[in-house]
Amino acid sequence: MAMTWKTKFVVSLVLVIAAFLAGYVPGALKTANLRVELAGTQDRLRVLSLLGELGMVLLEVGQNNFGKAREHSTKFFDQVRDAANATDDAKLKATLEAILGQRDAIIADLASLHLEAGPRLEVIYRELYLAGADSGAQATR
Repeated sequence: MAMTWKTKFVVSLVLVIAAFLAGYVPGALKTANLRVELAGTQDRLRVLSLLGELGMVLLEVGQNNFGKAREHSTKFFDQVRDAANATDDAKLKATLEAILGQRDAIIADLASLHLEAGPRLEVIYRELYLAGADSGAQATR
């Protein structure tokens, strides 16, 4: 049985489409996985940056330099807001929003030169550290 030119064309077209999909689908899946991994890495980087800034706040409070501590805390809370808006990780977002809820009290403590700000900041540091560790663990799964 001889194949007509229409049959040959359809068979050729099907083979070309199958070859395209055989090359495209694995690449698309890999790209999707890499995007998820990138998002997790970006979250970890944001958390590390936040921990560094919060560490500066704690350092200044420990040295009773409340003016500098207030400057660093303003920068810290601005970065927390930006990180909360940028992440897709619901657990990390909830932690960051809870930290933002403490902003006014901490800024007031620093403005009033209250030493109670130190222990509050230490709790925030611990929560942020744990949230970053959880975010990192999820991204590598």
